[in-house]
Amino acid sequence: MSKQLSAQSQLHELIVPVITQMGYICWGIEYVTDQGIRTLRIYIDSPNGIEICDCEKVSRQLSALLDVENPIIDNYTLEVSSPGLDRPFFSIEQIQNHIGEFIQIKLKEPIDEKRRFSGEIIAVDITENCLNIKIDNELIKIGYQNIKTANLVPQY
Repeated sequence: MSKQLSAQSQLHELIVPVITQMGYICWGIEYVTDQGIRTLRIYIDSPNGIEICDCEKVSRQLSALLDVENPIIDNYTLEVSSPGLDRPFFSIEQIQNHIGEFIQIKLKEPIDEKRRFSGEIIAVDITENCLNIKIDNELIKIGYQNIKTANLVPQY
């Protein structure tokens, strides 16, 4: 197990129960570095949607927890937000709940020399860990392990 993966699972074990106990859904956790600035970004959701006051409440609770537990040695910024209309997907199960909607995908390894795809989610197979998207009336099967990023494409 890689060091980053174990740190990610440690963050999950620490953060998810607190968010759940507060009555929210932990949609996803990202720990990213951009131009030397480290950010711990936590997406929360609920059936009633998320407002700024929800993010503030969760941020205060998690900030206190992270100060005590100190799972991240480096300096970082904590961000708590809603996944938004163009929500990132963190699991194939999340994608399964959006069949019939549109998705934008960046791949780790190209398919037919392409790494970016945008199309309608037609089917998700949890057992095979893959999804089918339709692009210009063509079905493309994508293994979830090959997805670098996936976001919902809002339809207005």
